[in-house]
Amino acid sequence: MYSTSDMILECVAKKYGITPKDIKEARKKNPENYRADLILEGNKMAEEGTPPGVVCLSKIVENGDKLAVVEGIRRAEELKVVKEEAKKQGYKVVTIGVLGISQTRDNTEFGMLYDCDYLIFGQGIQDLKDMQAEIDNIISNKREIPQHWVQKYKNTKEFVVVDLETTGLSRNSQIIQIAVLKCKKQADDVVVEDKYMSRVRLVNTNLDRDTVEEVKRITGIDLTGTANEGKDIKHVLVEIEKYLLNYPVVMHNTAFDLEILNYWCQKYGMLPFTPKVLFDTKALAKYIYPASETHLETLTQKYEIQHTNPHDAENDAFVTAKVFNKLFSTKPRVTAGLVLS
Repeated sequence: MYSTSDMILECVAKKYGITPKDIKEARKKNPENYRADLILEGNKMAEEGTPPGVVCLSKIVENGDKLAVVEGIRRAEELKVVKEEAKKQGYKVVTIGVLGISQTRDNTEFGMLYDCDYLIFGQGIQDLKDMQAEIDNIISNKREIPQHWVQKYKNTKEFVVVDLETTGLSRNSQIIQIAVLKCKKQADDVVVEDKYMSRVRLVNTNLDRDTVEEVKRITGIDLTGTANEGKDIKHVLVEIEKYLLNYPVVMHNTAFDLEILNYWCQKYGMLPFTPKVLFDTKALAKYIYPASETHLETLTQKYEIQHTNPHDAENDAFVTAKVFNKLFSTKPRVTAGLVLS
């Protein structure tokens, strides 16, 4: 495995006349030690045209590795360059996004996980074994959901599905609608036992006309004259806490919904949501259909689930619950090369 962090560590250590091990030991005592130096050095390498991922790739080529893992790419442009260069070198490339769910800060560029071939989750050291199993599953092309997810699904009787509608696609986009459905598995279907639905009052009502028109086109919500309708975002975050912390959570595209929820949590001094069990239907579907898009609309068509009102939070949450159930009843039908995470 080639780590971008190690490439950056070597540069920072050289700058201070110490060893990478010295920096690692210091960061064990306090994760903030050398943090700013490491970020600045990584940015400097990228600006100079030799981002750490590219340095890793050059070492892979130099060593003649047939199969290798580049770990720790955090910039979308860097990922794009490494993919292109790796393909020129004759490698088949599989990109794996790792979404860390913790209370520590991360400098991964928001949105870069959307376009990864796969997305896996990690909540710390205890998840490393499961994460390794998922990577092995991807590399071996099994086309099946990894067993630890299957077991978690079997252990799940009740779960909550969360869906958001927002003003955009950036980390600080405003939430305009939220739905949380508490569901129960029943035979081959799901039933909704409880639900939380709310329009969310805009924090910043000074939206440009293009944003207002785009929101209306996608969601049907007209923000003109209604920006002050709905609940305060702070109240919403507190009210949904009992659902997200007490039940397994299901989302479609966690890299978007959970990241935005936690942005607003942290903005108001709340701890980020860290569900004990988190399922992502978009990520799970990719194991079964690696060559297909796994958008919600695509999956509802594949499973013949009626999706009457796309981009309405409640309707999207409901069909996500049904897709979740279907994914685990799908029979397994899944490339060696360079794996990027």
